[in-house]
Amino acid sequence: MKKTPQYKQSLEWSRYIHSKKICFLPHEALLTRERERLIVTYPLVHWILEGNLAQENILPSFEKDQIMIFCNFKPKYPSKKPSPDLMAFSAGGDILMIESKRRIKSDGKRDETVVRKLKKAAKQLAGYSYEFVEWALNFREDAYTKWSDLHGNIYVKIHEFPTLYRTLKECFSMESIDQQREYIDNIHRSISENRVHYGLAFNGSRDYDKSLDIDVPGYEDISRDLLYEAAMSGWDSEIGELSLYMVDHLKSNVISLNSKTETTINR
Repeated sequence: MKKTPQYKQSLEWSRYIHSKKICFLPHEALLTRERERLIVTYPLVHWILEGNLAQENILPSFEKDQIMIFCNFKPKYPSKKPSPDLMAFSAGGDILMIESKRRIKSDGKRDETVVRKLKKAAKQLAGYSYEFVEWALNFREDAYTKWSDLHGNIYVKIHEFPTLYRTLKECFSMESIDQQREYIDNIHRSISENRVHYGLAFNGSRDYDKSLDIDVPGYEDISRDLLYEAAMSGWDSEIGELSLYMVDHLKSNVISLNSKTETTINR
C-alpha cells in the first residue's frame, strides 16, 4: 500500500487546504496559538486561488488555475527567523508576498492600541523584502537548483510534498525542465530587483471558538483610516505599495482596502 505523505495526514490538509497548488508547514497548534493561519492566511489563500485578484483587476495575472502558493517560504534554511505567511506566484511570473495578523485579547480594547500590531506587521514585512532581495542578489546563476534545493529542505524532506519540478508541473503544466528553469530565473530576477507586490492581511470577523474559550472581535469595527495609517506608519514606502486585505473567515469574504477605496469580493 502506498504511504500517505506527511502533509496529507495534517489537520490543515484534511479540513482547511486540500489543494495541490499550496505548499505549507503543518503545525500541531493550528487551532490554538497558530489560529492566525486558520482565520486569516488559509481563507485568503483560497480567495486568491479562486482568481479574485484578477477578477477585481487588483493583480490581473493572478487568474484562477494560474497560481502557486508557498506558505512560510524562507530564503535560508535551516533558519529560526520568521518568514512571510504566504508568497503567491502567477504563471506569468508575478509575485505577491503577504504577512498575516489576527487580533487577540492581549491586544487590548482601545482602537489606537489594537492597531499597533499592524504597524509592527508592516515593519516585519518590509524586513522580509530586504532579506529576500539580499538573498536573490547573492547568486544569479543556476537559480533553479537553488530554489529546488530550498523547496526540498522546507517542504519535501519532512512534510513529503512533491518536488519543485512536480509542483510547477501540477500548477502551471510546465513539463519541460528548460521552461521551468526560465520561469524560476524570471521570478528570481524579479525578487532581486524588488519587483514584488506586498500585502498585509488581518481578520475582520470575530474569532470565536466556545470549546477553546476564545471570543475576540476582529478589526472590522475599527476606522478604515486608522487601520491604513497604522499599517503605513510601519511600512517603508521606498519598497513600493502596500495593500491591505481584511478577511472574514465566517463568510468566506475578503475586503481589499487602501486609503481611498474599499472593494468587497465573495469567494
